[in-house]
Amino acid sequence: MNEQVVEQHDEVVEEIEALETFSLSRGLVNYGLTALTFLVVGVVIGLLIGQNLAGSTEDLINEAVNAAVAQAREEFSQEVATQIGNIEISAAPSDGGNQQAQGLDTNQRYSVSIENQPSRGPEGAPIVIVEFSDYRCPFCGRFAQTTLPLIEEEYGDKVLFVYRDYPIIGGQSSYQAALAAECVNEQGLFWEYHDLLFANQQILGEPNALFDIAEQLDGLDMEAFQACFEEERYRDGILEDFNTGRELV
Repeated sequence: MNEQVVEQHDEVVEEIEALETFSLSRGLVNYGLTALTFLVVGVVIGLLIGQNLAGSTEDLINEAVNAAVAQAREEFSQEVATQIGNIEISAAPSDGGNQQAQGLDTNQRYSVSIENQPSRGPEGAPIVIVEFSDYRCPFCGRFAQTTLPLIEEEYGDKVLFVYRDYPIIGGQSSYQAALAAECVNEQGLFWEYHDLLFANQQILGEPNALFDIAEQLDGLDMEAFQACFEEERYRDGILEDFNTGRELV
């Protein structure tokens, strides 16, 4: 990778890290709530785009999401503390943090653009789930490998699932994973690569891991993939996703 590409990598990571620092300066509780909003159960934001969904089905989906959020709160707060540098959870006011977490409105709808984003499911689905996710995030991995398949199995023709990037956990390695996935998306193999990245989270910080994983994809043009990655073709799109994610909190 040439010096110009390295400098570009550094610039985008610095921009993301600068935004993370801003979040941290507001205290662990606020950072934890940000992370809870975007990362627990894979960073799920529900958006109703039609009124033709049966009320009972909508209620079931809402209950499933609410239950997942409630179950993960305590465990996730510990994970956040570890991931952002072993900051002690006790550094945040415990009562206030708990009250804020309990006060999260998991039924709130957001207006989120899904144009030109990787998606799967029927385009006319009455419910759209938009995921702002990080390939280095353990909870995102759990959602991708466990929760999402269950949602698709249970509500397949009623849900369109859309992926957007929120590389907040792993710094440069998170950004590079997002970049690699966007480059693979050019060749129509996004979801295959998405699944492989989450299945191999433990090695994503290693040199050449993204390329080694990409080589497992049948039909991927590796030269085109490498060219896209090295020129950081989707740098601006990743930053746009990241900034949009922050604005929703």
